[in-house]
Amino acid sequence: MTTPADTLAAPLPFYLWDTLPAPAPAEPLYVGLDMIDSIFAPRAAVAPPPSLFEGHTLVPAHTGLLLRPDVAPPAWTFVLLLLVVAGLLVYCYNHQLRFRELLPALFSRRNLDRLLSDRNLGHLYQLLPIALLCTATLALPLHRMLLPSTGLLGALVVWAGLGVVYLLRNALTRLLGLVFDVSDAIGVYLANGYLFHLVLTILLLPAALLYFYAPFAPPFGIALLAALLLVGWLGRIVRGISLFFAHPVGQHFHLFYYLCTVELIPILVIIKQIIA
Repeated sequence: MTTPADTLAAPLPFYLWDTLPAPAPAEPLYVGLDMIDSIFAPRAAVAPPPSLFEGHTLVPAHTGLLLRPDVAPPAWTFVLLLLVVAGLLVYCYNHQLRFRELLPALFSRRNLDRLLSDRNLGHLYQLLPIALLCTATLALPLHRMLLPSTGLLGALVVWAGLGVVYLLRNALTRLLGLVFDVSDAIGVYLANGYLFHLVLTILLLPAALLYFYAPFAPPFGIALLAALLLVGWLGRIVRGISLFFAHPVGQHFHLFYYLCTVELIPILVIIKQIIA
């Protein structure tokens, strides 16, 4: 006969193990401390961040090759500008012309006469290279604005056209001086005009470089070129009138003919063509 002690000591049959209740979990040591400090609080579940590579589809905007527009000036433009700068330096070096001496000569008859005599510029043909330099500096921006698709040949044609017009205007001015017997006054007037154009060329070269290569160009470059041309033209006309008034009174009527024929009428024709 078995005793209660033997029954308790004996192992239970396997079919009674599943009927026993599971042992209660031990109380954690930090029970109640989560109300005091958040470090003992259970960790909350955090949703993972959305993936950058899921949930949307990238659609290419262009399926073919993209061609960058050729907005940069061609290489020959820089070469021609460099040749103009070299020609200007050579001319000023051969005649020992300095910028600080050119400016007083533009507004003083005495300084003009001294400059022409001291720098071997007594004859007008010695001033002809200034016409080539000035027209070359103007031809490149005009070609880019009006005929950019014609290339180097178009730029040379524009240069030749400006040079022919420049020389014809001066030849007509000399002819008027012979007709009205004011050769001396016309000679001084033309010499002063050449020097004005020399100074204008020195100022136009940086403006042309800005027009071709500055990131904020061409609007600023076009405005600067136009302003320099307008100031140079007005200054040359005003100085020419003062030179004519330095001569006897009988020449003032000839001045009116000259201004209407050579200076004002071509400008009015150009303005009419642009407006039309």
